[in-house]
Amino acid sequence: TQHGNNNAYCQDNEISWMDWAVTPDAQEVYGLVAKLVHLRREHPVFRQKAFFSGRSISDDGVKDVAWFGPDGEELSDTEWFDPAQQTLAMYLDGRGIRTRGPRGEAVVDDSFLLVLHAGVEDLPLTLPGQPWASSYERLLDTATNTDDVAVFQPRSTLQVTSRSVLLFKALR
Repeated sequence: TQHGNNNAYCQDNEISWMDWAVTPDAQEVYGLVAKLVHLRREHPVFRQKAFFSGRSISDDGVKDVAWFGPDGEELSDTEWFDPAQQTLAMYLDGRGIRTRGPRGEAVVDDSFLLVLHAGVEDLPLTLPGQPWASSYERLLDTATNTDDVAVFQPRSTLQVTSRSVLLFKALR
């Protein structure tokens, strides 16, 4: 609190001092942010300059971006506008990068599945089946904050903790 002082920036006392001590919670957040920065730096699919279009990029029907519900199926128009929908999975295909590299070369990356679960209850999630991936490697789970590598088969079901984010690398 600033004790009613709305100009605390000009106070050189406890009102405006910051405690910069690194708490265990702050260290955990720092580790998560460092991991996310590393993933973004290493994978061009996370830093594209052109918008995704949802267009097919291969003969098997895989799109550059696809949206899935917790049942592992692509979202329908009705599901998009369902206010009860609290879980969304976004598939980003690394073969669908439309911008070119610095020398005009095609840029190809890994593919990923990002799961956002805003619900207050844990939820069973089914991973998308073929042709999206032959397996999924879990890279991030904000609920467990573990570096343990786990690989899941397509159409397998796992529990997603309430209010969490998961990131999987789609293996081909």
